[in-house]
Amino acid sequence: FGNLEQGKVELALDQHRATFRQEDLEHSRTDHALEIFGEWDNYDRHTFPREGLLLRARGGLGDARSGLEPSGPFHYGYLRAHGLQPLGSRIPKTELGLDLDVEWGYGKDLPMDRWWAMGGPSFLVGSDAQSILAPNFMAARLGLPVRMEGPFGLAMQVIPRYDYCRIAKDPSDLFRGIRAQGTGLVLRTMLAKFYVELAYGFLKVYEPGSGWGKASGSFNALIGTKPFDLWAKR
Repeated sequence: FGNLEQGKVELALDQHRATFRQEDLEHSRTDHALEIFGEWDNYDRHTFPREGLLLRARGGLGDARSGLEPSGPFHYGYLRAHGLQPLGSRIPKTELGLDLDVEWGYGKDLPMDRWWAMGGPSFLVGSDAQSILAPNFMAARLGLPVRMEGPFGLAMQVIPRYDYCRIAKDPSDLFRGIRAQGTGLVLRTMLAKFYVELAYGFLKVYEPGSGWGKASGSFNALIGTKPFDLWAKR
């Protein structure tokens, strides 16, 4: 929907079949879910947008067969708001912007194969790509993208970032559980038909009872034929 097809709505029925090992024997478990998904954005361009707003929502309910805990009914939800705003330029051939991205993922009695897969610079700078699984999370990312011309006329974005997230097994523990913060630098560009995202950052994790741990550095490189978005349904 929308004049430029900026929005869409989906209704889906899906089935997961998970295979797992327990007491040296291999088992499988199946679950079904009914999901509704909606998205709207008015970005000014598909790749490296400078201005616009993305709104995305997802919700579902299902039932998991017994054989691996938890079993029985489950439900989940997801919300995202991502806004971009140009701030102008005082240096020739450069442009400064503001990037604010907020996400919330909810899961009640979710089977483990449906936990949210997180990690990497598109989720939390300084974390390893898709290395975190959790049924409940909340994340916020603040960046100041600087657009500039690179060598050979390449369009480039250099983005200093500060990210913060909370992770919990139960929804009620979201503000009492694990939290993490990342700081780093993200570089985005296009090489031929390939989208390239390089990031280096430092991640600190807080665990109840032990406090903040030491910051650890991590380098990530994402290369593909389209912008990387872990949460996209396209």
